[in-house]
Amino acid sequence: FHKYQADYRVDTILDGTCDDSIKNRAREAKFDERLSLISLIMSPLDQVISKTLALEEGIKTVMDFIKTLPKTIQSKEEYISVFQERITLYKKDIQEKESSHTLSESYKKHDYTVIEILDELIEQLKVNEKGPQENIKASLQSVLHKLKSQDHEAKRVLENTFTFFEEVFGEGQEMLILVTEMTLNKAISKYIYSHGCPKYYDHNKQLLFEDKQNELLEKINAINLLDFDS
Repeated sequence: FHKYQADYRVDTILDGTCDDSIKNRAREAKFDERLSLISLIMSPLDQVISKTLALEEGIKTVMDFIKTLPKTIQSKEEYISVFQERITLYKKDIQEKESSHTLSESYKKHDYTVIEILDELIEQLKVNEKGPQENIKASLQSVLHKLKSQDHEAKRVLENTFTFFEEVFGEGQEMLILVTEMTLNKAISKYIYSHGCPKYYDHNKQLLFEDKQNELLEKINAINLLDFDS
């Protein structure tokens, strides 16, 4: 498995720069090696997309929290105090869940992302002389710009992964396995369903079509058996 990591240079597959030698090796590989390649690709793909989702959900959480703040809060000192209290609550919650072994990886990513965003808001409030609302708005716009960049990267690695499989395996069983793995992966499937991925849907149609064909054949066989029994 580690040998395949070095040989295939998965990072070049994801960024769309892999050379023909890697493509040719994949074409000529035995089936178990091809399965290993899919696993090698899925791991960093999951990392990129999970990171994007965590930032997206973290921003939503912070923005929803800010909307609940009373309008009586006006000074930057008050905002800093409220944000610090919120961070303390998140850290306490993380510690309690870690102690009770109930902290999932997705919640951990989400909570630390929220803390990171709130920390950034606090720092901007401390150093910037603008009004607190203007400061917060500018900071959130900066984080949203970061999200846009990460979202672009997530779309790019998905596109490049499908392009690699199209060029190397066509509509073979490797493509169907890749689509199935993406569907079963919680982060990747969530991202695709909320953000879209044309190539995923194109190849998933083929998978669904074959499933429908198999289902129809099973029904025909069942009918034939019932007719034979009568």
